[in-house]
Amino acid sequence: MGEMLLGHLKKNLQVVIIRPTIITSTYKEPFPGWIEGVRTVDSFLLPYGKGALKFYYGDPDSKLDAIPGDMVVNSILAAVLAHENQYSQKVVIYHISSSSRNPLKNSDIMLFSFQYFTQNPWVNKDGKAIKVRAPMRPFSSMTTFRKHISTHYLPLLKMLKFVNLVSFHHIDKTYRNMKRKIDKAICLSELFGPYVFFYGSFDDVNTEKLRLAMKEINMDDMLYFDPRCIKWEDYFINTHIPGVVKYLF
Repeated sequence: MGEMLLGHLKKNLQVVIIRPTIITSTYKEPFPGWIEGVRTVDSFLLPYGKGALKFYYGDPDSKLDAIPGDMVVNSILAAVLAHENQYSQKVVIYHISSSSRNPLKNSDIMLFSFQYFTQNPWVNKDGKAIKVRAPMRPFSSMTTFRKHISTHYLPLLKMLKFVNLVSFHHIDKTYRNMKRKIDKAICLSELFGPYVFFYGSFDDVNTEKLRLAMKEINMDDMLYFDPRCIKWEDYFINTHIPGVVKYLF
């Protein structure tokens, strides 16, 4: 619908749509690991590193299509260069993604985060190191996910609620903290369901043509946005997760 509207209103302008997938921290510029705001994957990394999330709803073998933020910016600049002074009736769409050229799985993210926080445990405000014992446990159906919560967490929450009432809200903070963690786990599962059960690959033929166009004018080193250069394990363990810890924790 939006594309049709742009095509109708653009008149003599060249319309280019840049469509990034999940944007993660910067790969190189302005420096590795820079990020602002909690992104999709970080909604799991943050509570996991803090010891508040031990399981998730999703298929570990499904794809997680991520792309660093500076590569998205570079693709925008490359598109401006490539389409400068051009006119075409056709709206050009560039998928800035990794699922086709350098796929990443949910299980990879969980393993990388386990490796990082095992060697670099987060230290809370009381100076206590939070140790993660295992990678997040996946539940591939909402039924088993909710059953696990109902079996292992809701009975304790009900008990805390009762004790809190009879003690005149003496453990109100403990009760509210646990309830918030349970509510957040359910909320995350419902919100990010489409991301953790994604099996497709985005067509980046146009994007590859754009990369080749930058190479022809010797701008590919400056305006890099090829996901094939990313070594995901090294990127997440040495760049992205340290950036999340530094700028979001």
